[in-house]
Amino acid sequence: MLMIDCATPYCSSSRYGEGALNRFKRGLGYILFGLSWLFWGLMFVVPFAVDADAATLATISTSLLITAEVLFPVSILLLGRPFYEAFKARLKPVWRRITGHNG
Repeated sequence: MLMIDCATPYCSSSRYGEGALNRFKRGLGYILFGLSWLFWGLMFVVPFAVDADAATLATISTSLLITAEVLFPVSILLLGRPFYEAFKARLKPVWRRITGHNG
């Protein structure tokens, strides 16, 4: 936990203390969340956009997949349980519609 102890009004805990750390973690979490989705999308675009042999395409696609799979849970950990619950609540109706489960 980041704590700054000083008596000046410019050094308050809301500006430099725990609030700033939480804003940084939330911002980093959103960036990583977006990057994970971007890398997932790029994985499907790479075979058509890059003119390379099959081994190179497989390496690039696998690298994108692994990076996306690592970034997603890290972003969820940084964003916390409320974000995870909201994301899950938004995803559940879509998943039920895709799979055909109405229960």
